[in-house]
Amino acid sequence: MDVGANIGLASIFYANKHPQARILAIEPEPSNFEMLRKNVQQYPNITPLPLALWKEDAALKIANSEGDYWGFRIEEVGHSIDSFRQDLIHGTSLDRLMKAHGLDYIDLLKVDIEGAEKEVFESSAAWIDRVGAIAVECHDRFRPGCTESVRKATSAFDPVRHGGDIVFLIRKGLQDDGRVDEGSDFDPFLSRPPKARFTLPLKIEWAA
Repeated sequence: MDVGANIGLASIFYANKHPQARILAIEPEPSNFEMLRKNVQQYPNITPLPLALWKEDAALKIANSEGDYWGFRIEEVGHSIDSFRQDLIHGTSLDRLMKAHGLDYIDLLKVDIEGAEKEVFESSAAWIDRVGAIAVECHDRFRPGCTESVRKATSAFDPVRHGGDIVFLIRKGLQDDGRVDEGSDFDPFLSRPPKARFTLPLKIEWAA
């Protein structure tokens, strides 16, 4: 599950690395989604969805429409979509999304949603036990409390890697190697790791 897929680079990376995987790529911003749709059209195992992940079904809008295309943020405007308002985005919860697409379990949940992770992880009780691994970027600079909501929701996970701004966690008992030793002063929720001990090719940079 690629939540905050932008133009699809992470989805394509994993589709090439794991061609048998089923990938849902979720991107709410219309221009980003159009590029995502075009970029993944040759990958039958990637399903692009023009949605925003949220705590519940809700009408959302882009909060910083003048921002950079890679950093759009969303905010709630109500619980129903007015079909005459072209600026509104459909938000939905992860458990409803899983049910709609027949998913019992998510192997890897990648989340980069510019602050909305606070609402998503605060309301994670219905789905968190059905996720094996999480790659998440916390944006407390946009929405205070993001890190704390993720930390509380992932108490059943071990931090295993830190790649730039992205924290990688895996459910306890699923993997032995690469886990941070108990007693380590390594805090996976720091904005940067103390040392570049691990790398994770989730965040792909490209030239304009």
